[in-house]
Formats: sequence, structure tokens, C-alpha cells
Amino acid sequence: MKSRLGTSAACCLLFCLLVFPLLASPAAADISANSSQRQVLARGAESYGPVTPFLTRPMSDLVGVEAWQPGDPIREVPRRFYPVPGAEPVAFGEGLADPLLELGRSPSAATIVLDVNVAGTAFTGATPPDTVGDVGPSHYVQAVNATRIAIFDKNGVLLPGYPIDLSSLAPGGGCATDNAGDPIVLYDQLADRWFLQEFTGAGLLCIYVSQTSDPTGAYYFYSFDPPDFPDYPHFGVWSDAYYGSTNEAGSGGNQTTYAFHRANMLTGAPATMQRLTAVPPVSGYGFQTLTPVDHDGASTPPGGAPGIFMRHFDGEAHGSPVPATDLLQMYEMDVDWVTPANTTVTTLPAITIADFNSWMVNYTTFFSVPQPGTSTRLDPIREAILNRLSYRNFGSHEVLVGTFATNRNAATSGTAVEAGLRWFELRRVGGIGNPWTLFQEGTFGGDTNSATANFFMGGIAMDGAGNIALGYSKTDTAVPNVFPSIGVTGRLATDTAGTMSPEVPVVAGVQAQTGTGRWGDYAAMGVDPADDCTFWYTNEYMPGGSWGTRVTSFVIEECLFGFALAPTPAALDVCVASDPDPVYSIAVSSVGGWSFTVDLGATGLPPGTTASFTNDGSLPDFVSAFTVNGVAGSSTGSYDIDVTGTGGDAPPTVRTTQVTLNLAMANPGAPVNTTPANGATGVSLQPTLTWAAAPEAMGYDLEVATDAGFTNIVYSAPGLPGTSHQLGTALDPSTQYFWRVTATNVCGEATSTPFSFTTVIISCATFASTNVPQTIPDNASAVSTLTILPASGGTLVDVNVKNLVGTHTFMGDIEFSLRSPALTNVVVMARACGTAENFNLNLDDQAAPGAWPCPPVGGGTYRPSNPLSGFASESSTGVWTLTITDNASIDTGQLQSWSLELCIEGASAVIFVDGFESGNTSLWSLSFP
Repeated sequence: MKSRLGTSAACCLLFCLLVFPLLASPAAADISANSSQRQVLARGAESYGPVTPFLTRPMSDLVGVEAWQPGDPIREVPRRFYPVPGAEPVAFGEGLADPLLELGRSPSAATIVLDVNVAGTAFTGATPPDTVGDVGPSHYVQAVNATRIAIFDKNGVLLPGYPIDLSSLAPGGGCATDNAGDPIVLYDQLADRWFLQEFTGAGLLCIYVSQTSDPTGAYYFYSFDPPDFPDYPHFGVWSDAYYGSTNEAGSGGNQTTYAFHRANMLTGAPATMQRLTAVPPVSGYGFQTLTPVDHDGASTPPGGAPGIFMRHFDGEAHGSPVPATDLLQMYEMDVDWVTPANTTVTTLPAITIADFNSWMVNYTTFFSVPQPGTSTRLDPIREAILNRLSYRNFGSHEVLVGTFATNRNAATSGTAVEAGLRWFELRRVGGIGNPWTLFQEGTFGGDTNSATANFFMGGIAMDGAGNIALGYSKTDTAVPNVFPSIGVTGRLATDTAGTMSPEVPVVAGVQAQTGTGRWGDYAAMGVDPADDCTFWYTNEYMPGGSWGTRVTSFVIEECLFGFALAPTPAALDVCVASDPDPVYSIAVSSVGGWSFTVDLGATGLPPGTTASFTNDGSLPDFVSAFTVNGVAGSSTGSYDIDVTGTGGDAPPTVRTTQVTLNLAMANPGAPVNTTPANGATGVSLQPTLTWAAAPEAMGYDLEVATDAGFTNIVYSAPGLPGTSHQLGTALDPSTQYFWRVTATNVCGEATSTPFSFTTVIISCATFASTNVPQTIPDNASAVSTLTILPASGGTLVDVNVKNLVGTHTFMGDIEFSLRSPALTNVVVMARACGTAENFNLNLDDQAAPGAWPCPPVGGGTYRPSNPLSGFASESSTGVWTLTITDNASIDTGQLQSWSLELCIEGASAVIFVDGFESGNTSLWSLSFP
């Protein structure tokens, strides 16, 4: 980036960075926030290009990427933080509950039926996954960080040869060698094309527009080079442009809007990019961005409609003089492709919404959402309206639907966080020039049984009938614990304003995410253009070990003509001794004036049982009592029963809903602990505990304590389905622990006889490099290695980087990576801090959350960009490699010192360094050649 700056340009940039923050004050943001009039903020855009495209080979010709394996590189894509000077937050309304929360718990009448529900792309070595995707007439396209593209058919079947590496589609240059991530996938329904994007570590925007409607075919490839790093990009399809936004440091933190010449890109013609940094930042946030509108449906926006951008504004968080007023701030970018000097960004009248709470631990901490089994908190991305801000044109009115994170807990102090999703629907009647108004809003926080749950990382869209679907991540630290999971909800266009349906689980997480709190940073909800009714949603969750992703599709049944089935309750817990004939109520209702008799049936019943329905064969609307008969002769288990209604002329209309029956015959027996054996010693810090299955058990609750009376439980894992479990967090070394397992079912529970074990001894030492100083060359890499040849050693349990000291004149150029003897590569310090100079710090996974300072000097200890726990359980023996890569020209530096603190299981015996005995029997001794 800076290689294009001469002396005068560099001085100008320095002046802007020093002076513009004073000009872009919070007062300017407040003027924008509270304005009830249209106001032109800037006229005249920077124009880049034209960029000549390259027609790629068909994507189907590429070779699929092998799945990530232990030993492959691990890296974390950082969120960039640019502190904005400004007013202090204003305390207001402490203790006032979200005024929409109770209304949001009023159930919608929407019936949501999951269809496709399949695994998406698995862990790629990059964190977070930045999961995105969209649906077209025949395919679903998903992308995750590092950047992998997976294409599915409409049945959820992954096409052969996928996922592929998007960078392998580029003809050369940075886009072909540096797929840093933050991908975007959009289906352009207005043109029947596909839009794909990722950025590089050097800040290129790599954009691919499909040549045809086939996402597996060839693409027009464009490489745009903005002047600042385009962090956390968002894009939207619009009539006259592909609009985008990013989180950038340039122009004093002013928010950046982009327009890309869509018409030319659709034909493979040279295309320009226009950029404006007109919208003042809000105070209090160092990470912030606008979100562009993205089009859904067959109807275009009104002719000549400018692109729309939006953000939310919390009066308390951003130091507003009217803290009681929270807002949606809207902006238009009216682009002139012939004369960029005429391009404008205009403030639209702000929209007042119900008070929401952005306090999550504080107003700046990224990691705030609690999860069970760990102190690591997850990032809800509270600072932006989440991907996507969806638009529809119904002719009589236009609609915008969006969502953002809020804290349902009303406190504006302390660390209590109960994350929810504020969602909204805006309408505009009469087209361009008329105001957008708030039609409805709500706060989704689950039902009354979810008072402690967290709902975040949302994605929202509206179908062609005006129904809304909302997808989300969910955690809950209360029993029963909910590890990071995925769910969806929705509402009918005719429902009471502000309401959503009860939660619909998509996939359950099985453990907490540790080592990093990064989550998301994206999820995506789309609507199938084939029927304008089917929603497709993708997000991440925790299947165990590392993140996974899910792709699901569903319909709010009322979007389609026919009838709907609504069971009450959706699940029953039945102990046969007290309830021999469980009964559900099935409401059968007509949709769209449909009027035929409906016959009901059930499949998936417990063995030995039958189903009966009252009012079977009636005309809707009616209610049927569905009884499961003969459960006393069945067996314990959890049964998902499909209730099917059939009616109408040939071909008949068929609707299915599902109920769950958790059935138990009697109390469970007590489990028997097996491994580790009772009294075992030298047990690893994250052992796998196993036990024998108990009769009649439907699940198991595991507890680990430091005392035989279990008054100090240090680890618990409730609701385990199997008979083994590896602890998700490390125990203390050289410590005695006690563990027990409780078998559970709906009739009762029984607990095993406790076992004890003692954890392994840990040996740690710090080893300083003598191979310093080392020159960090310009636009190249410096490599330092060390070789360890122990006669006897142990398994690594902890690795920390110490005394990382050196000079460099542009820290934003360099990246530090550490490779183990097992060839696991971890980017421990990604590019950050821009023009800041020099470094002096330590890196430790257990350091307090938060970014290192800029410049990163002073000798403090911070978390690495990617967790050093990636080396856990490996052997220390062999060659370790530290690589410092300079990714741009002009600037150089020097590595002056660095050390490794290595901890192994057990006490080391004789240690050899480069073939020579060290004479150290309890600590390691390493030297750097």
C-alpha cells in the first residue's frame, strides 16, 4: 500500500491522520444521528481503474482442496481496531429492561420445517470462518475463510471436486497467492449471475462475477487496490452498482462506502471502483462499518434509486446529548459513472427505535458472550448491522429488514451479558424521495425458558409473502448447557408486530470454543429465487475440536398455498409409569383459501406403538388429538415422529411436521466408571473419561471436582449422549481430582461410584535465542531455526513466545509465524498496527483478551493472533522455525531477541541440544544455531 506514496503524499497522509480525527468529532456523528432532513455529506468520489478483467477457466476445472489436517497452518484473521477519540459514554436508564423483549416472547403462528440440513465446509485452519453463502435457481454456494468455495445442489449434496480454493481461480498476482479471507457470496437475481469476493493480506479486493448463471463455470476476475486495508467488507447487489463498505483507518476513521461498476462487470468490460469516506465515525467504537443494502426478489428497486447504507446508533454508548434516543442511521450513495465528481453520499432522516443496550462487558471489548465450560467469551459483532441488510420491492411499498446484537440484560456496568438480536422492518411508500419509516421491530431472546441463553451472529431475510426468517448462534451457560449451536426462527406477515416463532434448532454444538473468542464474523440468510419461499441459512457452530459450518434450508409453510400443521407441544417427556398414553394437539389450518379434507398419519413411532387421530379427514381449520398408543410395550429412547397430512386433488398436497417423544420405561441404572482407573496417576491435563453404559439411560452428566464430596466442581458436561468424553478445558498439573457420571432419563437418575486420579507433573523452562540480531529484509522473509534432540522428553502442553523484541519501520508489513517439529504452522502475530514502528512483547494464550497496543512495545503480554495451543500434544523433538515475513516494499527492520517458554508433561531426564548432553535433569536447555 505505502509503496505508492511519495514523500509529499506520505506527509499529506500523516497530516490527515493527525488532524482529521479532530475534525471528525462525535458532534459530527450526532448531527448525522439526529438529523430529520436529507443532508449531502460529500460530493466527489475517488475513482480507481478502470480495471481490465480476466476471464477465468471454469471453476469446475479446478482441483478440490484437501481438508485441513493437524500440522497444517493455523491462523486467525484479525478484526482491525482503529480507536476513535470522542465523547464519553453517557449513563442512562440503568436497569431498564429491553421494552421489546416480552413482546418478542409472544409466539408467532409461523410453521418452520427444516428441509436440507447438512454439514458445510469444515475447519480450514483460519479463524473465524466468516461463513457466508447464497442460493440460486439450482445451487447453493458457500464460502469460508482461507477462502474455500463449496457448491451444493438443491438437495444439499456437495458437488464432486469441492470445496476449492478461490485464489486458484485468479490468473496471478496477490489474489492468486494470498487468500486472506473475509469472503462474500451473493446471487445477483436481477442478472442471474454470481458475485464472489475475498481480500488479500496486502489489501486487494478480489472480485469474481460469473460469466453465466452457472456458479461452476467461468468468472470475470477483477483485482481492485483500495488505498487503505478494506477490513470486514460487506457487499450488496443493486440496480446500478455492487455497493460495498469496509472498516478502514483512513480519513480519520470516517466510514468508507464503495461502488463497483456492475453493468460493466456483468459483461466482462473494464470497470471502475468509486470510493467515498464521508460518514463520520461514532465515538466509543474502534471497530465499525456501515452495511449496504442487498436486493432480494424479482422486482427491481425504483429506477434511479441510489444505493443505501445503514448503521445503528446507541445514544448511551456513543455519548449522545440525547442518550435516551437510539437510532437507525441511513445514507445514500448516488453514483455517477461518467463524472465521479458528481457522486454523493447523503444522510437520510434518522429513524428512532426502541432503546437497546450495547454494553457487553463494556463498549469496546470484542469477546463478551459467555459459553459453558470455559471462561472464553465469544464476539457477537455488536458494532455493525449484520450480514445481510435485505431489501424487497412489493410494488405498493419497499421493505428493508436487518438485525444487530444487543444485550437483553439492562445493566450498563459489570460483565453480565444475555445477548439477543434486535431486528427491524422498515418500509417506504411512494419510492425515491419519500421517507423510510419503522414498520415493526423486535428483540429475539428465545422463549421464557431461554432467559439465560445468548442469541447472536444473526442473519435475516423476507420471503415473497412478507414472512421473515432469522437465523442465529446460541449459547447457554445454565443447565442444560448449550454449546455454540445454530437455530432459526421466523414470523408471518400477519403476526402481531415484533413477534417471532419459538426456537427451531438446526444443529447442536458439543463443546465450547476455547483459545479464541472470535466468532462469525458473518452468517447469511438467503431466499430461493426458484419459489421465493425457501430460506437458506449458513453459520458456524462447534461440533467438537474446531469450528464447523452448517447449511440448512426451510420454508415458512404459510408462504405456500395449502395447509399448515402446528403441534402442541413440540416435545413430550414421558415416563410410562405415570403417563401411558401421551397426547399431542395437532392444529390443521388452511393457507391461502385452500379447502380440502386432510388425512393425518404418523411415522417414526416408537417400536410396538400405534397412532390415532381425532377429527381425521376433516376440512381445515380443525384440531386433532394425536395419541401414541401402547408405549408401555416399547423401549426407552428419544423418538422424532413425523406427523403427515395429505389432502387435495392429485397430486395431493402433503405437509409434515415433527414432534419429539422422550420415552422412558423406568429409572436408569448407575453407570460404572472405567478409565482412568481409580487412583490413576500421571493422567493428562485433558483426559478422556469413559464409563460403562447404564440400562435405561438417555444421557449422562459428567462432573469433575477437587474433593470427594463434589463441593468444588471444576468441570461439568451435562447431557452427553455417549459413554466417553474428553475434557474441553485443561486441569491443573500435579493435582488430585474426583469424577462421577450420572445417568438420566425422564423418570429419574442414578450416579456412579466416584473415581479419583492425579494429573501429570509439568516441567517448564524459557530458552533464549543466541542467533540474534537477524535482519528483516525488505519484501522477503527472515528465518531462524532451533533443533532439540532430547534423550527423553515429554508431550507439549504449553508454548509461549517471550521477549519478542526488534525494530521495523512499518509494523503493518510484517507477520510472525512459528512452525513446530511436527510442521504445525501458527501465525502468532498477523499484520497489524499500520505505520507503527518496532515491537517488544510476549505472546501467551492465557493473556487477557484484547489486541496488543500499537506500536506493540513496552514488554507486555498479549494473546497471539492464533492460539499457540495448536502445538499441544506434539513432541518437542526436532526443528522449530520462526519466520518473519515482510509483505511490502520500502521498510526493513531487525529481530533483536526472542525466546520460547516450553512446558511438557512429566519431568525431563537428560536433555541433548544439537547432540550434546545439557546436564539438566529437570528443565530443558535449548540453543539457537
